[in-house]
Amino acid sequence: MKLSIPTINNAIKKLGGDAELVKGEGYFYFTSPKVMWDTHSVYVCKINHLDLQDWMEEYKLFEELGKAAELRYNSITPLNYTIKDSK
Repeated sequence: MKLSIPTINNAIKKLGGDAELVKGEGYFYFTSPKVMWDTHSVYVCKINHLDLQDWMEEYKLFEELGKAAELRYNSITPLNYTIKDSK
């Protein structure tokens, strides 16, 4: 089967995801409105270098990495600073 970005993005949506595959210069990457601080790059020149099942595995890895990053981000305790008036 000849793959396209819309085919892969539709397969992601069928899995209930809101991520999308985007083409860069010599690679592809996943992005999502939920995962703003991480993307997952896949270094293949042509989309057909992977089959649909491999792309879905890469998508699942992206989701796992995003969840791990969110856990790290949410576990950071904000520092409390007191700003003193310099007058």
